[in-house]
Amino acid sequence: MATLQDVRPTATTTPAPAPTVTPALTPDPAPPVAATRLFWRAVVRTDKRQEAGPSADRIAWHAAGCANSADVQAHCAEGQRHLLANEDPDGHCLTDGVCWRCPQD
Repeated sequence: MATLQDVRPTATTTPAPAPTVTPALTPDPAPPVAATRLFWRAVVRTDKRQEAGPSADRIAWHAAGCANSADVQAHCAEGQRHLLANEDPDGHCLTDGVCWRCPQD
């Protein structure tokens, strides 16, 4: 016949340490999309000056957030200089008053 043993803790018994839980590694948060990805809008001029040069001369690149690609005032000083010279503004558009192509102080 089997005998029973008393397994209750006594005053001399120390409790077992609690198991340690290692927190799961969390990846670094991704940077905001707007800070890393630039969205563009190509504006193609279809005026009567097609004989003036290749089609690349008629494409103007603007930021997707450009309020008015035809308005010189919707561009920073660099973009205005390009537009007044009838060149591509190269994305120097003001979005919420800030040009994302020019370095910010």
